[in-house]
Amino acid sequence: MKKGFLPFYDMLIEGEELIREDINKISFLGSDLPFEVIKKELETRFTVIPSTVSFFGNNGGELSIPGIHKASGIEKLLQHLKIGKEDTFAYGDSLNDLEMIEFVQHGIAMGNAKEEVKQVADDITNSPEEDGIYNSFKKYGLI
Repeated sequence: MKKGFLPFYDMLIEGEELIREDINKISFLGSDLPFEVIKKELETRFTVIPSTVSFFGNNGGELSIPGIHKASGIEKLLQHLKIGKEDTFAYGDSLNDLEMIEFVQHGIAMGNAKEEVKQVADDITNSPEEDGIYNSFKKYGLI
C-alpha cells in the first residue's frame, strides 16, 4: 500500500496559500471535520466532491475550480488538435470522472465505479483487476 501511494504522497503540498494561479485542484485527506461541513463551507467558491479512495478516510475530498474538470481538459485538447469528439472514449470510476464520462462520445464506467458514474455511462466494462479497459478496447475494435 505504501509503495502504491508514495508517488502521490510525495507530490502533496502542505501549508501553502490555497488561492493561486497554478493550482486547479486541492485534495484534502482524513479531515477532522465531517465532509458535509467542509462542503457547505466551500461550495459557493469551489466544486466539492468526496474522495472515493477509502484509504484517505471518510472526510477526504477534492476542491476544484468550477468548470475546470477532466471534460474541460478533453475539450481544450480536441480544439487544439482540431478534431471532433465522435471517436472519443473515456473510462472512469470516481465522481471526478462524471463530466468526462458525459462529455465524450463513448463514456465507459469501470466495473468498480460508483453508482453515479455507472448511471451516466454509455457502457460498463469490467473492473481494472478483470482487465476492464483491455476488454472494452477489444469490444470497440480499438485493438
